[in-house]
Amino acid sequence: MRWSWLAGLGLFLCGCGLADYENKMIDAQLRQQYIEEEHRLLEKAELRSPLGVDKNGKEVPLAADVHIRPPLGIPEKPANDKEPRGSLLYSYVQPPRGSAPFARVELAFGPAEQKDFTTSVLKVFTDPGPLTPRQHTVQPPGRPVRTFQQYDFQDDQFFYSVNVWSGPKRQVAIVFWVPPAQKDATRRIREMSLGSFFIDGEKVNKTGPVDAVPPAPP
Repeated sequence: MRWSWLAGLGLFLCGCGLADYENKMIDAQLRQQYIEEEHRLLEKAELRSPLGVDKNGKEVPLAADVHIRPPLGIPEKPANDKEPRGSLLYSYVQPPRGSAPFARVELAFGPAEQKDFTTSVLKVFTDPGPLTPRQHTVQPPGRPVRTFQQYDFQDDQFFYSVNVWSGPKRQVAIVFWVPPAQKDATRRIREMSLGSFFIDGEKVNKTGPVDAVPPAPP
């Protein structure tokens, strides 16, 4: 009787090990599929931080620890390093002959304690009217959860999606510009760009689960 019970326990544990292995294999596969899609939809190069001047007059990145991959067609350098739009927004503008649906991506930065940061960002746009944010959560496979306050609005020329992230040290606004007719078609691209965002020394798997496949159970 004892041997029968032990054999049954061994089969049960083996089954648990196999199920855990299969789940980890599925997770690894999902991460790999996501990263392959990310490579198809986003630029390889992250947006470069705009440059400011320190107390010694030396150029330094304004936000060295902020990283995000833009949609295809958006260059890595801001077009207005020295003169941010509205003294706040750094614009990464698609070249004149570009064919990508995104006209530009903009970044703005503020300290965590700045209570009017979001209001200041929205005021740069021409009369967006009263806006109600929605909480937008992004969680790419194998990466941290990201929660943004999202404000979407449009005018005759563009649809704008303003996404504000607040952390313990700073706030960051990420703004996407697309023609109104393209707002639905670009939803997934915007989502993946936000999913590539990380900050302040976080260690994030950006290249793929090279060694994420677990060893098979005995």
